[in-house]
Amino acid sequence: MLFSILDTKTKMFGPLFEAETVEGARRVIFQTLLRDDTSNLSLFPGDFTLCSLGDFSHDTGLLTPSILITECVISEISDEVKKYIELKRSEFMKGDVKNDDIVETSSDIESSVCD
Repeated sequence: MLFSILDTKTKMFGPLFEAETVEGARRVIFQTLLRDDTSNLSLFPGDFTLCSLGDFSHDTGLLTPSILITECVISEISDEVKKYIELKRSEFMKGDVKNDDIVETSSDIESSVCD
């Protein structure tokens, strides 16, 4: 599936990216927000929406557009990132997790993003 992030303020779509499923696209956004807290996406998540644009066949090279489907507002994913960071920070302060584990163990809440 092909996805893009729509900037609702500028009315522009960002670069295309590919993910096997909607959940995979959410994971890409989750990881992006987790790793870069200085981007416009991180600073103004309510201004962005994840959109499914269609499918691409690696076998034939054909692009099959779909009706533009708004999957979720990025601020929903951003809220999950904030919860995740607070959880890991709390665990770190208790000595339950090492600092390096914060990004590596993010899969435990990614599946619930934008449900």
